[in-house]
Amino acid sequence: MIKKLCLLLALVLALSLFGACSTSKPVDNPSSDVSSVTSEETPSTPDDTTETPSDIEDEVSSEEEFDGEYFEDGYFDEEYKYVNHLYVYNNEKPLTERYGGMSGTVWHAFGFMKDDKTGRVYNDKMMNLELDRLQNTGMHYCRTRYQSEWLWDPVKENYNWDSKRFGYFCDYANALQDRDMEIILQVGWHFGFITEITQHSIDEVAYLRGDGDDKFGESVGYDLSGLSSEDARMTKAAYRFGYFYAETLRQLRARGINNISHLIYMTEPSNGYSGPKMGCENREYVLFSRAFKDKLVKENVAHTVKHMGPNETSKTGNELFKYVMDNAPDLFDVYTVHDYPHLRDTTADMLYDIYGQTLDSYVEHAKNGGVWGTKQEFWLDEYDIKYDDKENGLNNFWEGLQNVYGNLIAQQKGVETTVFWQLFDQLWTDHSHSGGEFFEGIHMCGDIPSLFISATPYDQYYATGLFSKYNGYKNGKSYRTSLVDDAMMYEGVYIGAVQLEDGNWTITVVNLNIDEAYIDVSFGKAINKTMFRHVEAAGDVKATPDARLADADKCFKDVKNKMYDTIPGGSVVVYTSVKG
Repeated sequence: MIKKLCLLLALVLALSLFGACSTSKPVDNPSSDVSSVTSEETPSTPDDTTETPSDIEDEVSSEEEFDGEYFEDGYFDEEYKYVNHLYVYNNEKPLTERYGGMSGTVWHAFGFMKDDKTGRVYNDKMMNLELDRLQNTGMHYCRTRYQSEWLWDPVKENYNWDSKRFGYFCDYANALQDRDMEIILQVGWHFGFITEITQHSIDEVAYLRGDGDDKFGESVGYDLSGLSSEDARMTKAAYRFGYFYAETLRQLRARGINNISHLIYMTEPSNGYSGPKMGCENREYVLFSRAFKDKLVKENVAHTVKHMGPNETSKTGNELFKYVMDNAPDLFDVYTVHDYPHLRDTTADMLYDIYGQTLDSYVEHAKNGGVWGTKQEFWLDEYDIKYDDKENGLNNFWEGLQNVYGNLIAQQKGVETTVFWQLFDQLWTDHSHSGGEFFEGIHMCGDIPSLFISATPYDQYYATGLFSKYNGYKNGKSYRTSLVDDAMMYEGVYIGAVQLEDGNWTITVVNLNIDEAYIDVSFGKAINKTMFRHVEAAGDVKATPDARLADADKCFKDVKNKMYDTIPGGSVVVYTSVKG
């Protein structure tokens, strides 16, 4: 009885340590009329900067000593609560010092194409609204398709750098540059365009396949005599691609555009995109990529960008990724993979088993290739949760919750940056078809609808946006946490920890349980920061056209080695020393 009394007193004292810095959530906008966004009267997005609470003096201490016994993990009986002990091992060496969070997304230049054949074109206010949302969710990288047909003059058989669509692409690049965002430029798309010489849904100018004589002397100075006819053709194709992208970079920089930071070599070349060979083209991919990069070196532009690949999708890394590690580990500056973990439903707490093993396999291959922990980076350049019965345009907050949990798993495995597939639904230029992931030409894979449909985000945006906003975009230090141990126990409460480049801290906790959770967070070394709490929870999400993410609702003064809190069921909770 005495022991139970002590435990009860301990719980009461622990709960008394929580204090609130009251801030009000924005008033919901009852209007869901998308016409207010798509017309020329489109309102600008409200500033998404969280104001420091006016009653900041109500901050509470995050650390006090208990009088009596403290809870151990587990249930005691019905009158006691389960306490989740979470640990941040920031007294150890960081997992990486280049952590960039989920700071990238696939956001094509399509919205800037004012001559779209369907007649659907964003006006400037609509475009600025999407740009604001990119910025407010912490996105700093946008990956985009870049089509050779936008510049090719089929009559003169030459590139036209004064074409309308190259001009529109420059508008896209300038708009991102004005907001300090960088571009990951896609080099081609279907690798089968090179290897199979077949028509694909995303095609290139036929000249780039490597047939016939060079029009611009791309192969001058190279000896192709020792190659088979097919290898010679693919190598010439690589030189032609290399010249085209080198000239693209020169043309952009001549126009004052300097934010092309990465080139990514084809998309999922180990997947069915490769054509009939279905991922049996590892040697050809390395042949092409090596020749393409050599051409950029000769054109004196290779050093101005980082080179990314091979974006494999095998779930194990045993195909193209392993081949590159075994045969060309010096090829890329940023090694990338794509992964879409599949759950039976979004409430299932099974993600670590599925996703953790996949990442472990890639990491093992990277270590065997000698690139892990070197100057070469490891990214996920496409990532999104899939689940049974996922439907286009479906509101599902738990999808966002699982995406955040997946990012925490990736963080703990040493992944440095994630490119999200994708923040927005987006109209593809000149498209109008429906089927699969498309509805009337709009690619329906985002957390926010196309403004041609609605200005109100899907519920899942509020979870993913909160994570991406506060976890930085480069040179953060990620630390080992108790997530891996907890994941194996299926407790449903998981933690990630990052010290940002500027010295601020962000701690992210995901509660996959329906019920609220009692937590304490222990740090291996004092962080000495006041931490502001932001919560997005399944039971409280009210999506509105202003797309505003949660303001701080509580703060913890001068956190040293401990934080205690109660968090809602089905929630992502971000504790950060960043104000706003």
